[in-house]
Amino acid sequence: MRILTRYILREFIDPFFSSLCVFTFILFLGNMFRLANMLVKERISVLSILKLVVCLLPFILTYTLPMAILVATLTSIGRLSSDNEIIAMKATGINPYRIIMPPILAVGVILCLVSLPLNNTIAPNANFSSKKLFKEIGILNPSALLEEKKPMKLFKGYTFYIDKIRNNILYNVIIYQLKPDSSVRTITAKQGRFISKPKIKSLVLKLKNGSIEELNSKNSNEYFKCSFRIYPVDFGSIAYDMIKLKKSAIEMTSNDLKNKIINKKTNINKLYVELYRKASLSFTFIPFILIGIPLSIRYRRSSKFAAMGIGMPVILIHYLLMISGSIIGQKGYMPPAVAMWLPNIIIGTTGIYLIYKTSYSHR
Repeated sequence: MRILTRYILREFIDPFFSSLCVFTFILFLGNMFRLANMLVKERISVLSILKLVVCLLPFILTYTLPMAILVATLTSIGRLSSDNEIIAMKATGINPYRIIMPPILAVGVILCLVSLPLNNTIAPNANFSSKKLFKEIGILNPSALLEEKKPMKLFKGYTFYIDKIRNNILYNVIIYQLKPDSSVRTITAKQGRFISKPKIKSLVLKLKNGSIEELNSKNSNEYFKCSFRIYPVDFGSIAYDMIKLKKSAIEMTSNDLKNKIINKKTNINKLYVELYRKASLSFTFIPFILIGIPLSIRYRRSSKFAAMGIGMPVILIHYLLMISGSIIGQKGYMPPAVAMWLPNIIIGTTGIYLIYKTSYSHR
């Protein structure tokens, strides 16, 4: 039995780590292009980029670890099934589930214990740190966070549209400024450049050759327009106030959420949903193993591509159930705890049913 257990674990470990690397790379790909652009074009320091990578990874791992264990289960057990090793176990009177499930479930339990601090503390703190670091980079070099030909809200009340960015110089700049009286000021310029002086908390956008247009929100007959050669826009107070960020629910640790729930008297469903989401996600490994083992025995596919083809619908269903549960729980149609644990319950129950079915039949 010990030999079989070690054999199954060896078959499981390799696809687990390879799947983890693939899924993490795929989910990180969107951020990777942005970070590469910041490093190459905007000359952000390598140290700052590495800090961002370290801060972004924990949140990605909260999703890729369960995905990896499902694909690893489908690949490893699928290989045993396709090579008729499961049939060989049955022929010798051994129940394959008694051999296969204990070692893989043991790995699942270990990953649950690892994911509890990852989901409840490490990932929220890292997520908030990455958000703060992006803001700090935005003050030192705001053009690094802007993207060409895409409207972006870099500072509160201001929307930027930049046609081209070269060597930190902005070309064909359009800025929409929402004023307190709800009127919109439109500033256009052929060129612009941010000048940052952190020591005196100064951040100025120096615009060249442009115009300012503004329509009076109270009187549509009043219209203001002027041209300029040089026009400085001071973002100092706005930009530095943005570093004092407030944590969103997803960026709060479990202790933060519990304290917030105690102190907040109304509209706490969103906080409860996030609290139970973190807990539910930490235990996703178990239902994924429960459904992965019978699926791999039933469909007998040994390649990683086939495993992903079988596993991705399961992952997608779980993800959609989590989103639906989040909406239902926040609106109060279902207790948040039930709404967020329901995906695990549905996937796990389906897995147990398939285990029961495949215990008596094997294709």
